[in-house]
Amino acid sequence: MKKADESPKDTSKNNTLSEQEIEIDGKSISPYALRRDSTPGLKNILLKGQMYYLQDIIGIIYLCSPVINNISELTDQGLYLNDLNPHGLGREMVLAGWQNNSKLQYMFDKAEQRATELENNYVLLDTWKRRGDDLLYSMIPKPVADRLRAGHSPLSTCESFDLVTVMFCELVGLNSTTVQDAMELVSTMNAVFSCFDSLMDTYNVYKVETVGQIYMAVCGAPERNENHAQNIIDVSLCMVKHVRQMQIPSRAKVDIRIGAHSGMVVAGVVGIKLPRYCFFGDTVNTASRMQSTSEPGMVHISKVTKCLLPLNRYVLRTRGFVKLKGKGSLETYWVFENIYNDENYVDS
Repeated sequence: MKKADESPKDTSKNNTLSEQEIEIDGKSISPYALRRDSTPGLKNILLKGQMYYLQDIIGIIYLCSPVINNISELTDQGLYLNDLNPHGLGREMVLAGWQNNSKLQYMFDKAEQRATELENNYVLLDTWKRRGDDLLYSMIPKPVADRLRAGHSPLSTCESFDLVTVMFCELVGLNSTTVQDAMELVSTMNAVFSCFDSLMDTYNVYKVETVGQIYMAVCGAPERNENHAQNIIDVSLCMVKHVRQMQIPSRAKVDIRIGAHSGMVVAGVVGIKLPRYCFFGDTVNTASRMQSTSEPGMVHISKVTKCLLPLNRYVLRTRGFVKLKGKGSLETYWVFENIYNDENYVDS
């Protein structure tokens, strides 16, 4: 019973002590003011401002002002009008009693900022999408790539073409025995092949691939073209001319030899991780043999391709029968020039 009687007395004593004011720096502060849940003055407050990095003191300072909705909230927070930002309409909105206008302004500013960021991200997304399309179309023709995007199977892209012209071109006279030579070789190949790429677009010829120092192109597939042989010969002569006139960064003496053949091919997308639009068939092998048996600065074509060219348009000379590996002897021709000598004339 004695302990029970002492308990209320101790509690009353503790309550009395807790109600006493605490003196800090010469000022008396009620202990309730230090409790977060005891007074509205210590509620969470919304601040609006900007952070600055001070290099002199190696610190960050936050310059801000409170966001208040009305006079009542201002007094509840223990603030004065002078505490508000002198710039903008913060004070006027508080004095006018516009409920939630300050927060609405803050939310509007944040929404506007997010809209700007979203717009910038959209522009960036569109830029990267175009870069992705350019990369995709460099590996796969646009009509075929669009079919794959539409959900068609890669096997559905396989197609047989009755008559196309295939061209192979090889850079000759380049050797790399040191690392420096190899770097110059890569620089030279990049300059030459970049020039060839622009010519392919001009003459409606599709670049298939580059393997080492060999450049492969086709006309008549995947977009059918009746003038495929003529376009291949025109671009081949143009390639020989441009290489002779090019200013190579490494100042190396570069020449090319070209071979072309016409016939049937099968084409389709091959590969999953790195898909490529590839061509298969005896025509591809024969065109490769025509290139390997050609000479620097010359365009070497088969009789089949020669028969597909317009009469009296090119200066041709028979080479006779040439023995090709795995093909036997074939009658071949040299193509020297286009009689019209007009690079701007292109048959579609």
